[in-house]
Amino acid sequence: MNIHISGENRLAPNYELTNNKPKMIQNSPSPNADECPVKVTISEEGKNACKNSVVDTEKTNYDTMLENRANLMEQKPEIHYVFLLGNKLAEITEHDEGYHSIEEKGSALLEAYASAYDEIVQGYADGTRNVYVEDETAESGYRKMTMEEEISGLDAAYQKYVSGFETRIHQAVDASKAFDKYMAKLSKIDIHRAKMSTKAKKFFDKMNEEDIPVNISDSMLGAKQKFIEMYSQYDTKSLSLKSMLENIKIFSK
Repeated sequence: MNIHISGENRLAPNYELTNNKPKMIQNSPSPNADECPVKVTISEEGKNACKNSVVDTEKTNYDTMLENRANLMEQKPEIHYVFLLGNKLAEITEHDEGYHSIEEKGSALLEAYASAYDEIVQGYADGTRNVYVEDETAESGYRKMTMEEEISGLDAAYQKYVSGFETRIHQAVDASKAFDKYMAKLSKIDIHRAKMSTKAKKFFDKMNEEDIPVNISDSMLGAKQKFIEMYSQYDTKSLSLKSMLENIKIFSK
């Protein structure tokens, strides 16, 4: 199934595999440098050719990434919504540094969902959003997706992110328990590892101060449902998404 989104041009990771094999180099005596001096001179034309080659390579790599994304979406159209949600989340957290609590991370993910949800709904409301999928029964070979189909795709992407979010939290908890045993060893190896272990300790100390929520996935999905209900009740033009989300508590104490 193919999917085509008008007015969109996002990057995707390059999933292309390489298959470079090492070449066998036979041992041979090295020539004496004094006996065969070599002087290399590169003309301006040669320098420009090298420069243009680099530019062309960069453009090819960029085009390849776009092509790979298109190929992925042809195989699995739902991947589009994973990219959409991921881009929204990246925009929210792009300049955020330092430690963020579980509540803050969950809120950022919910905000990303809300932004994507609003983009889809408003796009259909004003008639500017056109998303087509391959359909053999249609005369043109394509049909326009419905808003409900897009929301369903977004929900599936959110579910994937939520599951990954909960997994990472539990992995961090397990890592914290094992960290103290190895911190002293890491600190003794070298300065670089000592700095890494100190930074990690600060992270784990802050995390250990938190009460790890129970049923993280259920709480995140419940918060999403609360948002959808509020969205249908309020005029989004008079009430911003941020104001709406401030009224949603994801994790109960």
